[in-house]
Amino acid sequence: MLKRWRAEPAPAYGGGGSTAPAADRHRHRTRVIEPSRRHTPRLREIWIHRRLIGYFGFIFVERRYRRTWLGWLWIPLRPAVDIGGRVLFFGGFLSVSPGDRPYFMFFIVGSAAWQLVFVGSLWATRSVDINRMLFSRINLPRGTAVAAAIVPGLLDFLIYASIGLAGVAYYYVKTGRFYLTLGPTTVFAGLGLGLLCVWVFSIGLWLSPLAARARDVRFLLGYVFSFWYLVTPVIYPTSFLPMKYRPIAEYNPLTAPVEFVKYGLLGTSPPTHGSIISSLVALALVLVGGLYIFNRSEHAASARV
Repeated sequence: MLKRWRAEPAPAYGGGGSTAPAADRHRHRTRVIEPSRRHTPRLREIWIHRRLIGYFGFIFVERRYRRTWLGWLWIPLRPAVDIGGRVLFFGGFLSVSPGDRPYFMFFIVGSAAWQLVFVGSLWATRSVDINRMLFSRINLPRGTAVAAAIVPGLLDFLIYASIGLAGVAYYYVKTGRFYLTLGPTTVFAGLGLGLLCVWVFSIGLWLSPLAARARDVRFLLGYVFSFWYLVTPVIYPTSFLPMKYRPIAEYNPLTAPVEFVKYGLLGTSPPTHGSIISSLVALALVLVGGLYIFNRSEHAASARV
């Protein structure tokens, strides 16, 4: 934030027009705090207050399982139920074939990447609204709460990844094949996860100021992600689609990050150049636009504190 000092006129003392003593003049000085409208200082504030990310992240995770009978047991139970039902339906009933690897392994890696961006985006959208009372009393950078939404998304990713490791061990004992690819290409999995984290942050910048005003944003986001899930190669490989529908999945902005994760961990086909370009261009537009929208909202909110 930019800081500016403004001195108010000091009261006159005595009949000769003398001014107040130095200590009294200092007492009348007013400190004015103005949030910057530029992007770089705003990101710098988030970095300076990065310790708040862990605090807000814990609030999101705790709030997710608050007022439940099973409490923290839902952390492994929810992914287990979700994985079991979808693997049975898509891998069993619909017989989706991912090639020479079990459908479970294909699905679990893609789902881990998807949960990161899906769960993270939901909490990023609610981040400002959840901490409304705190921000109304203390002038803190609200961007730290948006960035902290990555924490519950990463938690879901780690849970799915742990289940995936158990699957790797099971298939290794059963078939003698190690379905996890570890090598130079594994770095692409980290690249894909990094892009997904930036997507979470960018979506939160756009939607968190709007969601603080109306819940309609949260409801609509759920429908958008339901459709987005179906056009992202999480439950099927791109080759499973008819040729006329493949461009929809290929130029989907989330396809390249998800495919990078699967390519780095399973050795599947990497994303196409067109998919990578469309993802990076869309991400740049969403991030820059989100910073502009969020900065305007931050400036207005700071003026009310």
